[in-house]
Amino acid sequence: MRCPACRQSLLESVPACPHCGFDLAATIRVLGAAPVLEFPLSDFAGALSPAKKNSVTAALLEMTQTFPQLRFAVVICKVDVQIPLAAHAFWLFNTGGLTSPHESGSLCKLVLLELDVSNSRAACMIGYGLEPFVPQDAMDRIADAAIPGLQKGDSAAAIIGAIEMTRVELATVCQSITQAFSQVNAGQTAAAGSEDTAFAY
Repeated sequence: MRCPACRQSLLESVPACPHCGFDLAATIRVLGAAPVLEFPLSDFAGALSPAKKNSVTAALLEMTQTFPQLRFAVVICKVDVQIPLAAHAFWLFNTGGLTSPHESGSLCKLVLLELDVSNSRAACMIGYGLEPFVPQDAMDRIADAAIPGLQKGDSAAAIIGAIEMTRVELATVCQSITQAFSQVNAGQTAAAGSEDTAFAY
């Protein structure tokens, strides 16, 4: 994984980033208690009309039907430009109440998108249960897909753009996992076949 603050690589087990010292406890001391987030959409910036909020919520819930093992959430807010948005998203992800205690660690399969409408920024954060499968560059592409909508002042379009990119990235991940298992199974079958031939007498 990468540090949400400085973006350097680090191990999940380290208590703080060895490069910049970032950790969740320090973030909580600086930012305070996170607001209670609504699932699947929290619009603290008031960027969406009721109709668009309904359509975005429906799109997020539809993603859960497509990928039933996962949950998807979006937070729209205004963040001080001096605060790295990935660090802010990390704070919300871990303290905003979107996951229950039994979903910690490898059981956490939440995908969170945060939009900073005041600075046209986006960040994507995923749970530990997805980190072995979804690379950082995929999360960056998901976040980047929201930027055109944000630059136009259209938060709904930004979210839909990110959702569509999420669909593409997760489909790619699923395909690569399927191919990997197929190759393993093919290798095992071939090995078993060789053994059967060798001991056919």
